[in-house]
Amino acid sequence: MSGELIYLDSSALLRLVVRTSETDALREELLRWPERVTSRISWLELLRYARSGKAGLDRAACERSAADVLSRIALVEVDRAVVEAAAGLEAPGLGVPEALHVGAALSLGKDLGALVSYSGAVLLAADGARLAVLAPGAAPEPGA
Repeated sequence: MSGELIYLDSSALLRLVVRTSETDALREELLRWPERVTSRISWLELLRYARSGKAGLDRAACERSAADVLSRIALVEVDRAVVEAAAGLEAPGLGVPEALHVGAALSLGKDLGALVSYSGAVLLAADGARLAVLAPGAAPEPGA
């Protein structure tokens, strides 16, 4: 892929909302990619996570952080083309939301430069679809 867009799934966006061991590496990588995109699925997943209180942070602060992250990223709508692309994907453990993320990234065509995820199933499916994949700061998988 030679495009200028970077697609971030919800597992990547979550690392911008809640500090993890990968957050700094992800932020550093994003400096190279001024044009960022995600799907409407991420919007839903991130806001629901923020409202769940699971982050161990103040719920209102987490919601504000999620809204701030989402305000700085373009959204791909989940349309028929995205759903059809997602339906054709295969990877162990690939659920519907994960498949929709890869389908949304595929819908960007040549404009896509890379997909960022910290989900093994998403990374496998995206790699199988010949997308460039990134997981900045993540430990390499055993045997990789």
